[in-house]
Amino acid sequence: MVTAIETRIAEGLFARLAELVLDPVLPIAYPNADFTPPGDNRWLKVTEIRAPALAFALAAGGTRDHVGVLQVDVLWPQGTGMAAPRQVADALIAHFKPGTVIYRDGAKIKITQAWIGQKLDDPPRMSLPVSLRYRAFG
Repeated sequence: MVTAIETRIAEGLFARLAELVLDPVLPIAYPNADFTPPGDNRWLKVTEIRAPALAFALAAGGTRDHVGVLQVDVLWPQGTGMAAPRQVADALIAHFKPGTVIYRDGAKIKITQAWIGQKLDDPPRMSLPVSLRYRAFG
């Protein structure tokens, strides 16, 4: 059975994220997967934000341009400063730096942009969003 390009994109991005080495190791909450937040309120939360695919070739069933953002929120306890969560966010940016190419079962996924967003407070934790824009053809 052939796996749809959207699934291969997500799997490729998730696999790349799983390769990130952090010290200490942070658990990752993937979309629609069982997850219990750790008691120390330190973890990563993944959200997929996909845009509609656009036809790149005129022929029926031709290549389509797939773009989207993989958002990885760095969750951290409130009141503990910004240095540690920023270091995690910086590590994510370095791991997915623009120009990074990820291959997954014939899909070529290119990171085109990466940035750190505004801190969001969600007591007893805060969230620092890291957005990773990608583009893939399939």
